[in-house]
Amino acid sequence: KRRGWAFARACRQLLVISSLQQPPLHPPALSPAACSRENLGRHLLHFFELYGLRLNTTSAGVRVADGGRYFDKRQRGWLNGERPWLLSVENPIDSTHDVGA
Repeated sequence: KRRGWAFARACRQLLVISSLQQPPLHPPALSPAACSRENLGRHLLHFFELYGLRLNTTSAGVRVADGGRYFDKRQRGWLNGERPWLLSVENPIDSTHDVGA
């Protein structure tokens, strides 16, 4: 049981890193200079929007290595046919390991 807790914690940390690697866009009404003051609330809302609304966890996995990107779970063989919505997060040290599984 303790092992599962550690992996869940690592997965959350990697999701936060990934969210910070993909910064939110500036609101159209404001210039980048007006948005230069970053704040924690803005990053938190971006995190929830990204992982709660935008990321299609059925087809995309998360990678933080090399600046971060998303990958096709089916191409990697990480798509779980019984539970395709499960989040896949690549271990940055061992790219063959899914931390989210």
